[in-house]
Amino acid sequence: IYCSSSAVSARANIISTYGWTINDGGVCEPTSQANTIAASNIGTLKADISWTNGNGTSRIVVAREGNAVTTDPSDLTTYAADTNFGSGTELGSGNYVVYNGTGNNFTVNNLNPGSVYHFRVYEYNGTASDENYYLATATGNPAAASTLVLPAITAILPNSAPKEAPIAISGSGFNPSAPNDIFFGPIKVTANANAAGDEILVNVPSGTSSVTPI
Repeated sequence: IYCSSSAVSARANIISTYGWTINDGGVCEPTSQANTIAASNIGTLKADISWTNGNGTSRIVVAREGNAVTTDPSDLTTYAADTNFGSGTELGSGNYVVYNGTGNNFTVNNLNPGSVYHFRVYEYNGTASDENYYLATATGNPAAASTLVLPAITAILPNSAPKEAPIAISGSGFNPSAPNDIFFGPIKVTANANAAGDEILVNVPSGTSSVTPI
């Protein structure tokens, strides 16, 4: 494809004058790839994904669990995206389209706890069935993120306590960067874990009839 303004104009004139269909990708390929993929608000089953856009008019995001993305998109092909991992179009084996649009962020769902997910963003120009994808990598693209593991409680000390007394919950997989939900009977309290994610200190709520967290 010739991408000078005169070539683009000439192509448009031919299509307009003769009604031809030209299967050449139709549009020029972007020249600047999306970069700096970042994951935030990571949980056990979902994560927020963002990036800095390149100079395409749109972009798709491909995700793969466990290993790097192995299959690139093909020109002149429209891919159905689904933010539920595993439900969008599959490219090759295990590479799923999780985003297709003009923005720079979304939330990916249906992830597995304690797993590594790899992401690649591909800029493209064109509309449905006329896409021209840019396949280059860029700084921070591709990138990977790990979901949190499911929390496991190994000890509660003391294992029962009077109301408003402190207790220590020990275990693994607690979230050190966001509040953890702890239930005393029907009453929920939230508390942060330590930096290692293996201990939560919390006071027994005054309004509960139960003194042992569940």
